[in-house]
Amino acid sequence: MRVDHVVKVGVLCTSDTHGLFDGSVSVDELRSEFKRMKDAEECDGWVIIDNGDTLQGSSRLHYYALNAKENHPFHLYMKELEYDSFVPGNHDFDYGKTFFASINKESTVPFVCANIMKEEGKIDGIRPYIIKEIHGLKVAVIGITLRVFWEDPLFEKEGWLIADEWIVVQRLLDHLKASIQPDLIIVSYHGGLDDQVGERNVGEQLSQLNEIDLLITGHQHQLINDNQGDGPIVIQAGKCGEKVGCVTFDFVKRGSQYIKSGYRAELNDIHYTQKKEKDEVSDWFNHPFFMHHYQEQKLSRLQMEETCVSRWVHEAICHEAGGDVTIFSLSAQELAIPSRVIDRKTLFELYPYPDRLYYYSLSREEIKHLLEISASMYDPTLEIAQSWRTPHPLYYQFAIAGGADYEIDVSKPVGERVTLKLSPMNNYTVAVTAFLVQRATKYHPFFAKRKPVYKVDVTMPALLESYARKTLTLQSVPKPKWKVVKDVTND
Repeated sequence: MRVDHVVKVGVLCTSDTHGLFDGSVSVDELRSEFKRMKDAEECDGWVIIDNGDTLQGSSRLHYYALNAKENHPFHLYMKELEYDSFVPGNHDFDYGKTFFASINKESTVPFVCANIMKEEGKIDGIRPYIIKEIHGLKVAVIGITLRVFWEDPLFEKEGWLIADEWIVVQRLLDHLKASIQPDLIIVSYHGGLDDQVGERNVGEQLSQLNEIDLLITGHQHQLINDNQGDGPIVIQAGKCGEKVGCVTFDFVKRGSQYIKSGYRAELNDIHYTQKKEKDEVSDWFNHPFFMHHYQEQKLSRLQMEETCVSRWVHEAICHEAGGDVTIFSLSAQELAIPSRVIDRKTLFELYPYPDRLYYYSLSREEIKHLLEISASMYDPTLEIAQSWRTPHPLYYQFAIAGGADYEIDVSKPVGERVTLKLSPMNNYTVAVTAFLVQRATKYHPFFAKRKPVYKVDVTMPALLESYARKTLTLQSVPKPKWKVVKDVTND
């Protein structure tokens, strides 16, 4: 009687950790958590994948990107947690190609991304896929990143190309089937499944490909565990170490072939504590610029009317880089606390992306159109509109037009909600943060059709710090220049 040889393969995946691997969490603690997950499954071997947005997202990572030439904590976590591959996400390029290349060069873990390349071919140190053998069973991991974020002239100028995700995956699948013939195919895609902000729905297409066994997704910070369809298992592990995807496959070897006989997919909790020890990183971020005594300002208020904080950001951009009008968004939940020192950490929380500024020549009507997009965040009752809430929140994209007098009345019809006091006869020099121009925001389609007049090669954190050293105060705003209202007479 023939006895079939059984092999069980496990996959652990993380995505969009944005600071989990920044040195504030014990490596031993995370290693213990990974071991707990592995021990519960008793697999013959494991493939461990990080799906990107790992090098940006916390104050400590910001410090290491700007100051630390060696010993970036990323390398320690990747090595000690035994990762097999790292698939870069859009935010992993936030600090520029030089920084990214240095991390890649020092890494002992392969950088895997099939659709990032140069005009003349592949980029040194980036592989299109890896093959890992477990008891003779061949596992292929294809890495892909979201294309929409790379519509940046800087990348094109330096010869970097981001190829179409769908075409690249199909070609690689054909290549793998014809040559290596893997028994298990994993696509790790730093992209999501929906097109909430106009992203190409490549994730949805990939989820229909039967040639793929497991599709790891990310970018949209969702919790997804879909293993009921005809296509691959689809998993997404949230954000900031929220979950770890754990997928196991059972194979039976019959002759020279491995036949998949079962699988199981879970999103596992991961338990850890973040250290708050004083060190050179905290000392650097605690560097004070000035004191202030204004009341706490939450993001919800900053998106309802001009405050001392939003006016200060507008003035910083104009003073340091110029412009008639500034268009930017703010991300932090709390930006000001009574009697709090404005330090580097405050500025980082205020604007955490190392973005640069794009300058456009825009008419009054074009600026009004952008503000109509901002107005769409609210429904007529002044609640956050569903299209900004689901499937994931987009409130951080809400754009402010600094330097302009306007009112958004959400009770008015679409297209008539914005009253803007700017001359219709002039064009205005408008400074726009790269976050709104390049990334998949609700404003991206507008800017994708227009070319900037010029760019300023200074990051927003550096610009805000430079201005903080000069101003040493926040000015009160007795009369806001803009506000969002609901006209009760229209009820």
